[in-house]
Amino acid sequence: MRHNTIRRGTQTAGIGLFTINDGAVMEDYLIEENVIIDPAGSASGIAVHLDPQETSNCMIRRLRILNNSIIRNTSSGIGISIGTTFIYAMTTGNIFEDITVEGNILWTKSSAPPQSEFIRAMSNDNFVFNRLTVKDNIILSNGSQDPASDAAFQVRYSKSSLISGNTLRRVVNGLSFIGTQGTNITANTA
Repeated sequence: MRHNTIRRGTQTAGIGLFTINDGAVMEDYLIEENVIIDPAGSASGIAVHLDPQETSNCMIRRLRILNNSIIRNTSSGIGISIGTTFIYAMTTGNIFEDITVEGNILWTKSSAPPQSEFIRAMSNDNFVFNRLTVKDNIILSNGSQDPASDAAFQVRYSKSSLISGNTLRRVVNGLSFIGTQGTNITANTA
């Protein structure tokens, strides 16, 4: 999916990939150079989710989310969301590997309400993000954050991953990492 402009995407995402059933396979996707403006309600700009939340035995790999712009003028929500949306959902056998989130700009203007996470890779420890790369993304916040969100940038349960060169400006709660193993976290600026 390349070179699209999406305004006021509703429900779950401006651009979304969803498992729908147990045993789903998502491989070799490219989401590149799209402009997503004001996803409505609780919609993420870009979502790659287990949906329904209890989905099991899915394979999500070799996804690249590159050089997209997510602009919020009047809405709030998550910018880029990968994994589960509910950490208490019990799942088994899901594989998330070789996912790259690189060179994206997430810009929240002063007119927008307090924001949730800008980039979120969320697992409840029922699966691990193997070889996740999140690098060279730019987050430009308006300085307000939804009190219900943990951090502007959050990665839960990654292994052999790279989190590097991300720039966060005017964010409230910065970077958060839980359960990272062999993950290189370097040269991020908050």
